[in-house]
Amino acid sequence: DVCAEVFPDLMSFDEDAELQDLDPGRVSPSSASRISDAAFAIETEIKEVAETVSNAVADNIHYAADNISSAVASAYTAFRQKTVEMQESLEEFGSRSRIKKRSLTSLAEWSEPDSPRPPRSPLDLDPNLITRSGSS
Repeated sequence: DVCAEVFPDLMSFDEDAELQDLDPGRVSPSSASRISDAAFAIETEIKEVAETVSNAVADNIHYAADNISSAVASAYTAFRQKTVEMQESLEEFGSRSRIKKRSLTSLAEWSEPDSPRPPRSPLDLDPNLITRSGSS
């Protein structure tokens, strides 16, 4: 693990920093080397964390895309089902209307006699004409 390698260097770097505070002109080559090693270790850790976060974000985006796709498919299925139900309902309503019209037409035809009526004379139209012609 990179952290295990870094911490001893960081601790000794801290000790060297205290010594430098006591003697500001003194910087040992081993301190510079430890600083460089510590910086490299920290950089490596940051890159690993960034890669892990990047992978997690990519996984979450993929998971979210799957969820969105599933939700859209579900909504489409529900919309399609409702459309089919409405279409069936309208077809049933239309069928009932046609049956009702046929029934009314059949009823009207049934109530009329099969033989045509004789032509009506003017006397059939006005009952007062019969009375007048009979009284004169």
